[in-house]
Formats: sequence, structure tokens, C-alpha cells
Amino acid sequence: MKIILKSGPIYVPSQYVTDIRSAKKHGTPFKVNEMAYNDFIDIKQLPVPRLNKSVESELVKVSDIKVIKVVKVEDNKVKFCYKTSYIDDFKELNLGSKRASARNQRTEELQHLYNQKLDLSERKKSDVRSLLDAGLIPNFYNSYFDRVLN
Repeated sequence: MKIILKSGPIYVPSQYVTDIRSAKKHGTPFKVNEMAYNDFIDIKQLPVPRLNKSVESELVKVSDIKVIKVVKVEDNKVKFCYKTSYIDDFKELNLGSKRASARNQRTEELQHLYNQKLDLSERKKSDVRSLLDAGLIPNFYNSYFDRVLN
């Protein structure tokens, strides 16, 4: 990325995607998943997972967990997977308790974190406008910034 930044400034977010893909010198380029505001889910509403047992009933120490992965299984359901070593395969955590009611199980339904695009603060908008007015951002990008600022 440092080499790419030396080649010239980045004016719009879409330039990051191209630059990240081409940042790898050898082999296949990095895969970039572009996301919109409605792709983010609110995980604060999920129940606090029981991180002490796996699906295979193995005891899991939270301090031994190196990687946690949240996987969308069905339409609005998730499962938590973990690794205790970077070499191992992912193992699934047992989230539910034996006494969990149907009401508590329903809380695993995913909700969108944002229902609309987030707006920029007035201070950021004025800063970007001042950069545009000063000519520090090329006129080519004016249409993009007009959409963002309005």
C-alpha cells in the first residue's frame, strides 16, 4: 500500500478497492468484498454466546481462542466458529443451553445495523467543500462529492 500511496493521492473510496486488490506483488490478487450500509448486522442483539463448550462437547478456554468467525447460516441465523491454533480447522461453538426456551432461541435472528446510509457530520462536509473550493481535489471527482455532500 505504501508504494501505491507514493504513486499518487486517493480521492474516492472506490480507488481503495483497486489499490488493495493490486497490493500483492506475487500470486493471485487480494479478494475484496465491497459492502453497502445494509450489509452490516447488529450483533449486539445476539445472545451472549456460551464460549466454554464446542458442539463436540469439548471444553474451550476463552483465553486459548485465537480466531472467532461469525458465519451466516440461514436467512437470518448465525453460528460462531473458533480456532485455538492458526493451523487447526474451525470448530463450532455450542451457543444454546439445554434449558433455552424458544423465545431465547429467536434472539439469534439478525437485524440490520443501519436502515439508511449514514450521513456525514457538518464539519466533515465543510472540510470537503473547502478542499473542493481550494482546487485540492480534481474537478473530475466533483460529481461524486456532490452526491456525498447533498
